[in-house]
Amino acid sequence: TLGFPTNTQTSVNVRTASSSDRIAQLKKIGPVRVWSLLVTVFGDLPHETDASLTSAQLNRLFEALQLRPEALRVALHRLRKDGWILSERMGSLSSYSMTANGRAETAAARDRVYQAFSTKRRAWVLGLAPNALPEDALRIGPGVGLFRPDQMSAGDDVWSFHVGEEVPPDWVLETILPAEFLDLADRLASFLEGRATFQSADGPDRKMAERTLILHHWRRLALRDGTWLTMELASDGRVAECARAVRDALKDIPIQQIDGA
Repeated sequence: TLGFPTNTQTSVNVRTASSSDRIAQLKKIGPVRVWSLLVTVFGDLPHETDASLTSAQLNRLFEALQLRPEALRVALHRLRKDGWILSERMGSLSSYSMTANGRAETAAARDRVYQAFSTKRRAWVLGLAPNALPEDALRIGPGVGLFRPDQMSAGDDVWSFHVGEEVPPDWVLETILPAEFLDLADRLASFLEGRATFQSADGPDRKMAERTLILHHWRRLALRDGTWLTMELASDGRVAECARAVRDALKDIPIQQIDGA
């Protein structure tokens, strides 16, 4: 298989662990498929230019990620077959870059993955409907949904109540963002509490491996609508804490230049 097993245990002390141990621990925070990890790697490249990675750079990164070379080859083949990356021979090496389609999909996701969330809370309405809720409503029960006032139209048969500033109960938040992702945010935030030692990672390969795994777990969260709504409704909650910790960690571990020879 190309995935990592999920392990909710976070027994390694990331403040004192070696970079190799921290990478191993990051791989246990949540499931990761290697082809999807590659999407994260290419998506983290500078987007102002047609950036590329050589086979040597990818091999070094995957060695730091403690992944088998054959897993990398299979994942590259899949992304080429899907029209997401293309390859070019450069002497004894290959160079990989995103296709126009890959760049377009990356650009569409970039703002959500890298943006800082706003603590400003918008107005929300809780509505009860005998027939149908507004199209974009977030359903939290039979005939019950959460939506913004501008999502209602004059013809909607909805009994509505404005939601106050209080944080919704856990069962509402779990409807907005499934427990699987709430748990992922909690595990990632717990790991990142030790981020002060990240700069001590050994060399650019391992630093980039740590950055890639942190970003990859966050990407799974950031691309879900429920993540941003959860942070808006509970700006001091664990998901918001995770977002702030990821933002700080990515600043602490900037993109590294891996030897491509």
